Amino acid sequence: MVISTFQFNDELIRSLMTGEIDATLQDTIEISQALLDTPQGDGFGFSGPPVKDELLGSGIAIGVRQSDTTLRIALNSALLTLKESGQYADIVNRYLQAE
Repeated sequence: MVISTFQFNDELIRSLMTGEIDATLQDTIEISQALLDTPQGDGFGFSGPPVKDELLGSGIAIGVRQSDTTLRIALNSALLTLKESGQYADIVNRYLQAE
């Protein structure tokens, strides 16, 4: 088995389409939008159960540089405001509905 890494989704998708790679381990939303929900995604799908591991976390995250405290605080504050207002739940229910 050979493991490959890709900097961009278009490189990964091109490798899947040409048969250079046989499978990919991707975030569900990311690969759905990049490939599975597009016409070129016909013939591709999920295989096996979802991969769950504490190292992968339990949801979606925003990564910022450890040194960028101001940005981290601003993002956390904005997310808290969205949650307290109920807008966060509206967004999750609209775009990330459970299947």
